[in-house]
Amino acid sequence: MPQLVFRRVGRYLVNVHSPEVPEDGEWSSFIETMRAHDKELDGQLIYSQGGGPTDRQRQALFEVTRTRSQSRPVAFMHSSRLLRSVISVGALVNKNPMKTFELGDFTGALDFLKVPAELRKTVPAVVRELEQELNARF
Repeated sequence: MPQLVFRRVGRYLVNVHSPEVPEDGEWSSFIETMRAHDKELDGQLIYSQGGGPTDRQRQALFEVTRTRSQSRPVAFMHSSRLLRSVISVGALVNKNPMKTFELGDFTGALDFLKVPAELRKTVPAVVRELEQELNARF
């Protein structure tokens, strides 16, 4: 069963994490997608019920974001208030503008990412589709 699924929606990358740590192969595929579409993406939405990268996977992510042609906003949606606080502090040193949101706050996340009106219903629908791919009940 997958632990991380993602899909491009317009110029945005939408990621959904299960409560578990992603497999290395899933993470590598995600990293390669970020590299391949570096200049084509305007931002990223991360929707997580608890799963996140290992230290080694996080290091690969830092390498990609460090070498990107420009910074892009990241909206991180998570159920844990504590984790949202930790990520907010980490965002202060991150190259990409990052902001955290509660799982249900699509309006805030999409506003932060400046998602255009024509995609505002599509992004939450894609999150739900990706959740089903994970076979998770958030």
